[in-house]
Amino acid sequence: MCEINIEKKYKHPPLIEALFEFRPNKQINLDFILLADLYKELSKDFPIKENLSLRQIQIQLDNSNLEQIQKVNKIIRLYSEDRASLIQLSDEFFTVHQLKPYSGWEKFKEMIDKAFGIYKNIVKPTGASNFSLKFVNQVSFKDGTIKLEDYFSFFIHTPNNERMMQNFLVKSDFIYEEKDVLTVISKSIEPNREEGNKIAILFDLQYTSNEVDIKGYDSYLVKAHKNILEYFENSITEKSRTELFEEEK
Repeated sequence: MCEINIEKKYKHPPLIEALFEFRPNKQINLDFILLADLYKELSKDFPIKENLSLRQIQIQLDNSNLEQIQKVNKIIRLYSEDRASLIQLSDEFFTVHQLKPYSGWEKFKEMIDKAFGIYKNIVKPTGASNFSLKFVNQVSFKDGTIKLEDYFSFFIHTPNNERMMQNFLVKSDFIYEEKDVLTVISKSIEPNREEGNKIAILFDLQYTSNEVDIKGYDSYLVKAHKNILEYFENSITEKSRTELFEEEK
């Protein structure tokens, strides 16, 4: 496995979403005043506001009896003018998203730093339960007979190679520095057949640090990005770089 220090540039990058998530060590009550202050500052870059309600069902054991509790988690989404980037706010998490087109790590990190800095200054969380950095990639093929091992260093072994695999889902967790985890999910998804695609694969990389000092989030981000980048580059073949993504030299 080689160490990757520089982010490669591709003419057709497979990245469809980059995501940063912060979860506080204690649930925060985002009251009207906090939300108003957050929106005042964040709306300069994310002026479009949407309110969502996510209904959750929790099972709780009470005096040997199972009790079903319904909980409504209110989420606020703030979009940029072009809706290519957004922020999500709730009592339980804070997230920053960049959708296509992805303009590179430096600009995405700059967006995270600015938005999370505003969040920290206003909400003042006491600590972090965890930080997560996630990159979601999608790769499509118009040829329905391709071999995964030609494009990726990971592939599924089957007892009968003469039969075509219709669907697959693989999830792996890799431990870094005891408390850090890189979760890798590769799975087949429904291809966009209107574009002539016959095979589509989702390649999801999420690096999570647990029980970290909130003051050290910057070093966490750098480390998380480095490890995700290394894993991604070591997971694709030269054929992917040249034929699928068209690496820019």
